[in-house]
Amino acid sequence: MNGQTSNQPKSGPPGGSQDIGVLLGVWAHPDDEAYLTAGPTSVVRAAGHQVAGATATVGELGTGDPVALPPDRLALIRERETGRIIVDESCHVRNAVR
Repeated sequence: MNGQTSNQPKSGPPGGSQDIGVLLGVWAHPDDEAYLTAGPTSVVRAAGHQVAGATATVGELGTGDPVALPPDRLALIRERETGRIIVDESCHVRNAVR
């Protein structure tokens, strides 16, 4: 016996990770996936499934000093950072505002 009774829910998707297909993550900011869904995303990728993501912004307002880093300049930096996190062709991230 594995310690799990029939009335206890199992974790994970119904039928296991083979039923996922494509995981779509939708976030407000470009770095939200890094700390909000990194674990589940890595499990899905390890199972061989595609991961896609969309952000509502490019992160152009994410600074405490908008004079040193104005939104248009910061947007370019954030877009380059996003490009670096895409490690293979089966991962896609799109920004809704660009």
